[in-house]
Amino acid sequence: MSAQLAVERATGSAVEHLESVLVVETVRGKTLWQGIVDVFRVLKPPPEWAYGWAVEGNKEPQYVAVLGNPPVDSPIAAVRAWLVSERKKTSAPLISNGDTTGSLRCTPAMAAGVENTHLTVENLIEFAA
Repeated sequence: MSAQLAVERATGSAVEHLESVLVVETVRGKTLWQGIVDVFRVLKPPPEWAYGWAVEGNKEPQYVAVLGNPPVDSPIAAVRAWLVSERKKTSAPLISNGDTTGSLRCTPAMAAGVENTHLTVENLIEFAA
């Protein structure tokens, strides 16, 4: 499995890798998440863009795919949408000593349920608790 394969499965299309971007999401000095986000162009849109990355799993990496549907328009917005999505799945904090926690499957962490959420650092402050 790879981030590209996760994105291809999520979009149902072949994708073209465009770039890899370092994303560090912090709130009040606490790191919520950091890692490399791969940006892909979807060859059979919609969406036009998608984002993928790996997170640590129990025994092997798990892969996240986030579709580039509004409000997701950048790697940082993709990570924020995923954080919101993961937060809604569990009552556990998303960080523990800087490590990502919570279950994650190879399914698209789409912005479902966050369409009306402004994906700003201020709105993620509750995750740093």
